[in-house]
Amino acid sequence: MFMGEFYLIFPTLTFTYKARNILKYRFPRLKIVPTPKSLSGSGCKYAILIKGDLTQILGILEKTNIPISNTVQI
Repeated sequence: MFMGEFYLIFPTLTFTYKARNILKYRFPRLKIVPTPKSLSGSGCKYAILIKGDLTQILGILEKTNIPISNTVQI
């Protein structure tokens, strides 16, 4: 269990929205936010800001085949 608040960064905006649609039922306070410039690189310019157990969050995304580029704890 790794609790905290995280940015979830995805390769495309499409994957960001797909992840939001899946995660919002367990984590209703998540938000799609602009990715901070220091984290965005050349990928998607939006991220999900979410609070919860990172292990559980990544497990859900893995089961649904949604690729994630990076996670950053705030």
